[in-house]
Amino acid sequence: MTGHLIVRNQDGSFLGHIHEMGTPGPRLRFTFSFPEPGRYLAWAQYAVSDRIVTAPFTVDVTEAEAKGSGR
Repeated sequence: MTGHLIVRNQDGSFLGHIHEMGTPGPRLRFTFSFPEPGRYLAWAQYAVSDRIVTAPFTVDVTEAEAKGSGR
């Protein structure tokens, strides 16, 4: 696998772990459906040469996005 994505909601009651299984390259692509609206904390992790990079970010999910249009 070329990367991992960890996603959790703000209160910690939901945790998702996704693998990116594509070909190694300059771009990671993850497929994930958020279970409900709200703010999610996320961390993408991937290897560059001989080191592991962890990139934190937040995602604000609307009700429409949580109901199936995805991100």
